[in-house]
Amino acid sequence: MRLQTAVYEIAAEITNRLKERRKEWQLRHVLFPQVLDIVWKYLEERVVFVEDSLLREEIGLLRYRRRIVERLLEAIEPDTEAGEPPILPLLERFRPQESTREVLFRTVRPCKGTTKSHISHVVLDAPRWEGTVAYQLEHMS
Repeated sequence: MRLQTAVYEIAAEITNRLKERRKEWQLRHVLFPQVLDIVWKYLEERVVFVEDSLLREEIGLLRYRRRIVERLLEAIEPDTEAGEPPILPLLERFRPQESTREVLFRTVRPCKGTTKSHISHVVLDAPRWEGTVAYQLEHMS
């Protein structure tokens, strides 16, 4: 078994069991990537191998996988007393935060260009209202 396969299976099992714990953790696509990062970090920082054992061979053994799952299940909880939020999605993690530089959006609706906004154009879904607001905002100091 490849190491990556074993790690994904461990993360999948933890994710499935966490989903049963809390209602707000039901979104697998949100929870799984975070759990996967936790599993990799745990293996890199906490698992020590004796002698010449190969990581993938040891992790593939059921008894070690069970230990990893149980230990991480006990540890994965938001520290709400310290103000830590519950596990949340990390969207667009490869793109700089708050950047629309690479956004490409096409529409057939009428648009109004902007110079003072972080967006380049306002789509005029309600042309009279949105056009008026865009015009006023562009002409304010």
